[in-house]
Amino acid sequence: MTILNFCTLNYRSVIEITGSDAQDFLQGLITNNISAVNPGKAAYAALLTPQGKILFDFFVNQPQPGTYWLECSRQQAADLAKRLTFYKLRADVTITALSDDHKVTCLWGEGANDLLEDKQAGTVLGGYGYVDPRTAKAGLRIIATTDVSPNAGNMVDESAYTAHRVHLGLADSDDDIGSSQRFVHECNLDMTNGVDFSKGCYVGQEVVSRMHHKQAARKRILPISSSLPLATGTAITAQDKPIGEVLTVTDTGALAALRLDKADAAIEAGEAITVDGTAITLIKPDWATFTFPGEPKNE
Repeated sequence: MTILNFCTLNYRSVIEITGSDAQDFLQGLITNNISAVNPGKAAYAALLTPQGKILFDFFVNQPQPGTYWLECSRQQAADLAKRLTFYKLRADVTITALSDDHKVTCLWGEGANDLLEDKQAGTVLGGYGYVDPRTAKAGLRIIATTDVSPNAGNMVDESAYTAHRVHLGLADSDDDIGSSQRFVHECNLDMTNGVDFSKGCYVGQEVVSRMHHKQAARKRILPISSSLPLATGTAITAQDKPIGEVLTVTDTGALAALRLDKADAAIEAGEAITVDGTAITLIKPDWATFTFPGEPKNE
């Protein structure tokens, strides 16, 4: 049986957006369909550069009608609020960084998502909770002004949550995605419910759409494992050439950004993919539907 774990994510923050134009304002900016967000459903989305690179990724919630919460990186929160204000113009929108009293807690493992009683979002344990829209296996996230503590659960530190998300192949805003560095497909937003490909225009949409329809994503962030400890920033090599780099590390597991085509060529040639001379294993996440390195090609 999987233990119910929970911890406060102190590196996450919340921005509140209100006003009569709030829905239309967000709809014209972000990668996902804000019309699908309501007090019972959250979404994962991003704000892009005009060139299609991710400026900020976040979770979008509607704790009550007319009010939206963007759960984002605390390190990026001020810049995100500033960028949203830049786009505000004359829209009836108020953008407010909520106080540090609004804490984000994550619960995962046995029974975590059941706390919502089969709903996708709503009031739970004294706060507003929602199942991680990237994958339900990631667990339940709760925004609250009081400490969240389920009756039965194991309180852990942030490193345990990091190991959990790395195991699931989920990139972090600060440690993996960054700002203005990576494309949507590279960070797997197309695979983890972060993009609505049928919605109207938004900043960077043409690039995202073109990459999607041409299936041009040559690089992705994926989980890897090694028999030896890994280090962030270390090069990943194959056939004596660099094909990627190690990102978030959890001892012998990690996330890595790597070229799929180069990794596939190495596997096909029977060559090892290595970090500092040690062979690594590429791990295919449950949510991945693209052709993984080493798999037969789709005709």
